[in-house]
Amino acid sequence: MTEDGCQLTVPEGEIRARITALQTRLRERGLRGALVTGTVDRFYLSGTGQDGLLWVDALDAPRLFVLRDVNRARAETPIDVVPVSGRRELWVRAGELFGVGAGVALDVLTPVDLLRLGVRDLAAVADITADLLAQRARKSPWE
Repeated sequence: MTEDGCQLTVPEGEIRARITALQTRLRERGLRGALVTGTVDRFYLSGTGQDGLLWVDALDAPRLFVLRDVNRARAETPIDVVPVSGRRELWVRAGELFGVGAGVALDVLTPVDLLRLGVRDLAAVADITADLLAQRARKSPWE
């Protein structure tokens, strides 16, 4: 929300450009996708702050897994919204997508979350923190 109480709506073209830029970077790094868990990064890439996780596939359409207000998420983002019944299902879905060749922003992931993803060796995880921070630092005309 803005200071005057108005809802901030990120234009669809802005979201699509942000996703495309991240997908390009993922391919350059040889990654097959990225799991976006942080609220700020998720909002930046999807346009909604709904609780959940965002999967950005390097070659395919992204998917936003949402815990609660699915209708609001669908109204706020052009990304495919997938409802999940609870945190357990959310992390099962994330674990199915995450694995070898997938990136994650380690600056916002807890050790428990890493275990939920099946990570036993932190050195094997592709950290995309710097990629997301660099992308967010470059402002578009809309921003």
